[in-house]
Order: sequence, then C-alpha cells, then structure tokens
Amino acid sequence: MGAIAAIFRPIFYVLREKKKLLLFILFSAIFFAVLIFPYDDLSDLVMAKAAEQGVYLDFRNMGLSFFPPSLRLNKVSVDVAMLPTINAGEIYLAPNLMGLLTFSPGFSASVDDFLKGSLSVNYRVGHKTNNVRLQTVALSLDDLDLKGLSAFAQLPIKIDGRIQGDIDGSFDPTFATQPSGTAAIQIEKLHIPSGMVPALMALTLPDTRISQVNLEAQLDGGQLAITNGIIGKAGDNVFGRIKGTMQLQINKEAGYTYTTVGPYQFNIDLTLDPTIEKNFGSMLSLLNFDQYKTLTASGARYALKLTGTGAGSPPTPSPIDPNAF
Repeated sequence: MGAIAAIFRPIFYVLREKKKLLLFILFSAIFFAVLIFPYDDLSDLVMAKAAEQGVYLDFRNMGLSFFPPSLRLNKVSVDVAMLPTINAGEIYLAPNLMGLLTFSPGFSASVDDFLKGSLSVNYRVGHKTNNVRLQTVALSLDDLDLKGLSAFAQLPIKIDGRIQGDIDGSFDPTFATQPSGTAAIQIEKLHIPSGMVPALMALTLPDTRISQVNLEAQLDGGQLAITNGIIGKAGDNVFGRIKGTMQLQINKEAGYTYTTVGPYQFNIDLTLDPTIEKNFGSMLSLLNFDQYKTLTASGARYALKLTGTGAGSPPTPSPIDPNAF
C-alpha cells in the first residue's frame, strides 16, 4: 500500500500545486492542434463523401472549434438533382452535449444568409418507448424570402413575401406511430402574381395581395387541426378566418413514404374583393357556395362549413357554426 501511495504522491502534488501550469499545457496543446489541423484535407473528404450521396457541396472555408465542439462552413452552395442550387452565407453545426450525456444524441444547426433570412434546427434522438424510438425536431424560420422558397419548391406560381415561424414535433422514422407537433407560421406582404394554376381547374389567378397570414396548427394521432387561421385584413384582396381539422395519415412501405388524406371539416369566413370574386364566382357557384354568400361594402363574403371524405372528394357546404371562431 505504501508503494502505491509513493507512486501516486507526485501525481497528486502536481495536480494540486501546478494547476495553472497544467491548464497552460492543455490549452497550448489544443491551440496548436487547431492551428496545424489539416482543414484542406478534411474539406476534400467532406465534399467527396457528400458527392457519394448525390449531394454536391462547395464552400470557401471550414472552421473547427473544440469549446464547444462545432463545425462552421462559409460561403456554401449545395446542388442536388432536380432542385435549384441552395446558397448560404454560413452553416454552423454542433452536437447536442446534453443529449450525449443523457444518451439521446442530436445536433443543433443554423443556416445564415439563406433565402435572405436564416433558419435553425435542433434535432434529438429520444429514448425508446414501447419499442419505438421517437426523434424530436425543432425548426425556426426567420424572415425567409417566399420568392426564393417557392422557386426551390418548384411551385407553378412564384409567390412573394416574407415568412417566419416555429415548428416543433416528434416522429417515428418508421411511422408505425403517427407524428405529433405544433406549428406557428406568419407571412407578411404576401403577393401572388397573376397566373394559371393547373391544380385549380386551370384557373387564372388574379394579382392578389394580402398584408399578413397567421396560422397555428397541431398534428396529433393522425389529425391535423388548424386552431387559428387569420388571412389578411380589411382592405386586402382577400381577408377572413379559417379553422378546422383534417385526417392526415403518414405511412411508410418498402422505403417509400406517402400521405393519406381522410375526412375533413373546415369553417371558413372569407371576404373576396370584386376582382377576386369575379374570377372565382363561377367555380364557387358550381360548388353551391352561393347560398352562403352575402354582399358587403368590401366585396362578397362567404361564411360556411366545408366537409369532405378525403382528398378526392368535392367539399360539401353547410351553414357555419356561430361559435366556430
């Protein structure tokens, strides 16, 4: 026992009396490790691995940090087949330290100067419950450009405006258990230019401007609920409210993920100005919406409840619940 104590006595002495020296040596080692780290080789490796997955990644420079551990890429561009090039000023990626300590690994990421705004993501792998390991994701959008986003999504009409909001949820990658989550989205200065939309019976949309759109939604147990929907305000081409539910089932089979839309019901109270109402009047009459139409100083107001059995079924109108909103 005395021999063991004699061996460790000098070590304990150094730890106790030479703390500043040890800290200096530790930080010096980290500093020189960062200084001489082969960033160019690592950059080439990262781009090569991404290319193997069909993702062509390019960036001007890379930075690593040890406190906290993180990776930073500057002037980034990403090319994926059949999608427009994605450009960002900076991408920051760091592991979730608390998740590592609790055996729930994850990461945090932020993308700056992306679509004239920024976004951030927090991802965690949850604990296994009933043989299901849920993944949790929190996504935050900050002042993104809708014109760039609509081009990226390859929408038939390039809408304009700014979007921000927060989306939080958890999901099972196998979708044996349906995902759940909440979303709060705000759109400002929405502009939909005139154009034809094949999905809407090849209708030509008139030039439409809506000052703001606020949507709050929840997804739980295969049901999507719009708990609060405010569209525009008096003086806009379209303004009013929407609220309701829709059965939304997400399934995965043979590696293919698909969505099934079931029964739905929505309470709608919208006022269309004369230009918009003129373009949609014939279609709304065909759907028997006229009986729920009233003329106001602002245009034509449609207040009704819509129900249907699925995505392919036409909506059935009925009187709106006075307490719907």
